[in-house]
Amino acid sequence: MESRLLLVGLLFSLLACKKAPPPPVDVYTPPKVEDIVMYELFPRSFSEDGTLDAVTERLDELQDLGINCIWLMPIYPVGEAKSMPPLGSPYSVRDFKAISPEYGDTSDFRALIEAAHARGIAIILDFVANHTAWDHPWITQHPEMYTQDGNGNIVIPPGTNWQDVADLNFDHGPTRDSIIAAMQWWVETFDIDGYRCDYAEGVPVDFWSNCLATLESDRDLIMLAEGEARNLLTDGGFDIAFSWTLYDRMGLAFSGARSADWPGYWAGIEKDRDPAGTYRLRMVTNHDKVSFEELPVHYYQSYDGIRSAAVALTYMPGVPMLYNGQEVGSQQRLNLFSDTPLNWDDPRGFRGFYTQLYELYQQFPELRTGGYTYFDQRLEVMLFERVGNERSLVVCNVRNTEVTVARPTEWQGPALKDQFTGNAFTGDSLTLAPYQYLLLREN
Repeated sequence: MESRLLLVGLLFSLLACKKAPPPPVDVYTPPKVEDIVMYELFPRSFSEDGTLDAVTERLDELQDLGINCIWLMPIYPVGEAKSMPPLGSPYSVRDFKAISPEYGDTSDFRALIEAAHARGIAIILDFVANHTAWDHPWITQHPEMYTQDGNGNIVIPPGTNWQDVADLNFDHGPTRDSIIAAMQWWVETFDIDGYRCDYAEGVPVDFWSNCLATLESDRDLIMLAEGEARNLLTDGGFDIAFSWTLYDRMGLAFSGARSADWPGYWAGIEKDRDPAGTYRLRMVTNHDKVSFEELPVHYYQSYDGIRSAAVALTYMPGVPMLYNGQEVGSQQRLNLFSDTPLNWDDPRGFRGFYTQLYELYQQFPELRTGGYTYFDQRLEVMLFERVGNERSLVVCNVRNTEVTVARPTEWQGPALKDQFTGNAFTGDSLTLAPYQYLLLREN
């Protein structure tokens, strides 16, 4: 009898401790840009059937993970002329105002938007303004909308080898008007929350300023530029821009080719030089990297290295982004031109890691909007503080060796508590295991 009571008590305790699902949102308000935790979603690989309905069915998982904004990769009909095998690139668009049947239809997309908004999750749609597929109707109906060579032949985007797409001519006014009209259509028809604009630097920045002014005439949108030119933020009107430079610097730091301050100081430079209220996207990887370049486990040297990099990237100034599959530590090569389904097994517990990472990000405001100071204490350790009404010290070992690092002068004295483990730290130095990471606050 006593053992039965103990068992009942244990079950009750477990149920009591289980995290309750967030209540539904009565009135949807998009997240503020500074509060966004973004998730890049590739529908072809996100599920076995690759549909919008499959995304809707798993929104609770994304909400529990801490995601409040989904960047949905292109869902338009894919061009067939000069297509990349086997399925073609989702960035080769045959119709800017349609959904490819492989993903579903307009009712499926509308259901996804409504279900996401009910959970407080914004949806931004990938849009390709620079080019179209070769079988887009404009090719034959309005060839003047495309860039042409001296012989009148439509050309691919200059400086690229993208043979499956045709370059649009933004010196031609109707081209600009048609692109803006297509982008307006998705906002007005489906109530999407903004756009991730592909190859934003391939389009004149004055187009973006006019486009965004039109799109945001009634309400603010979340606008993300794939490009790192500062004028996309200063003149184009974007809220968020990429930082390929910081991504590259992170890789060099983890490989040992550069010191930890190489990316650390760059994050501060971007924060100081970018306009107030704008942000840089911080990613461990994305669809291009997973498709064509180094996988994260190699780029950051190990699975432990991935965790350390994710902590640094999430807590430095910017908007953190997770590419689908990374929440289970996936190292699959998700080819952009195919529909390889993700394996959602999580043998290394990455989902729990990312859930805690983002919980802490939302819990402590200084990690999102606080001041940023980088401390150059050791070549092997990224160490910086975020300061608001309270302060946090982020410490990430970027090497596969044990390292002892001195606390910065400003942080010597008080006992510090690691928010990931609950461990307390005293003394004026910290000894870190290989790739260990800490989020320290005064105990």
